[in-house]
Amino acid sequence: MNTGTKRERRDRECGLTFAWRIPESSKWAGILSFFIVALLTTVLFATVRVSVMPTPRVIERKATATLVPDWGDGRAWALRAEEEGPFPAAFDPAESVEFQTLEAKAFAELSTKSCRAVHLKDLPDETDAAALPVAVRGERVFPAQPTLEEKVPPTELPPLVPSLTVLSKLPPDSLPRTFPDFDGPVTPAMAAATWHFTLEIGKGGRVKDLTSLEGGDEGASKAIGDWLAQVRFGPGAAGWIGVEVGFNRKP
Repeated sequence: MNTGTKRERRDRECGLTFAWRIPESSKWAGILSFFIVALLTTVLFATVRVSVMPTPRVIERKATATLVPDWGDGRAWALRAEEEGPFPAAFDPAESVEFQTLEAKAFAELSTKSCRAVHLKDLPDETDAAALPVAVRGERVFPAQPTLEEKVPPTELPPLVPSLTVLSKLPPDSLPRTFPDFDGPVTPAMAAATWHFTLEIGKGGRVKDLTSLEGGDEGASKAIGDWLAQVRFGPGAAGWIGVEVGFNRKP
């Protein structure tokens, strides 16, 4: 039983081993392939964006200068440019011949004239009659003015004494009750400043060590430190504390 198409059977009768003939495809396969290719092309055009950057424009900055000489044809070219240019030529009075003549004449007259000398004249003598007094002038007598010493008697100001303020928290019985006398003069600079110290209180309320926190006069700091070393605190004071020393008038 022979199978296949008429051309395939003929090829086998001719002794061909392989079927060299390619079977004809249907026309619908070609139409389907066309539509698939068209669809893929449309999708690619819709999704892929190719931006082409233009070539950057290069602006050349250049200028042209023309040197016109001030003699010969150069003056004619400059005059022609002013007359035929878009802007009217400005009139310069200094270039006028009449103005130059007047200027030269004025300077010539100034150079020939001599300097003017100024001479002072004496004032005329007074010829008016002297004024006569209406009444005879009497002698004025004023009471004696009191001197400043009699008006304001001198008063002596009370001396300046140091006052101690404890900056740390201590029990009321730990504060000093009495203060020693301050030995040494109190200068205005010492009285105007406020002095801060740190004190180490030992047993019995005595000051074991002290440190000045001011960087001013060393002599004043030492004098105040010697006074603080004599202050006695109560039995409840111990350790390091901060104090402030100022100067007030003794009441």
